[in-house]
Amino acid sequence: MSLSEGHRAIIDESAGLPMSLKLTKSFDGADDRSKKMIAEADKGYQWAVVSDEERAKMDAAVQKGLHAIFADYESKGIINAREIYEALNQ
Repeated sequence: MSLSEGHRAIIDESAGLPMSLKLTKSFDGADDRSKKMIAEADKGYQWAVVSDEERAKMDAAVQKGLHAIFADYESKGIINAREIYEALNQ
């Protein structure tokens, strides 16, 4: 809050909703572009579908990693790291 209003406006513009909306456009059509690149590469790639059981294992591993990251942040005094993460991923 000690920044000037002009500086805060720059941060809000580049970190707020307008920038988020601009960044989401970069993902539009990404799946189709990726599939096309794989098909054109003709390197014998195959699509793999992960079972629900394997997906649950991956999700559990991600959660374990996130808990370690949150614990690290909390040990450094950032006590609301989990809430920040959840807010960013709503």
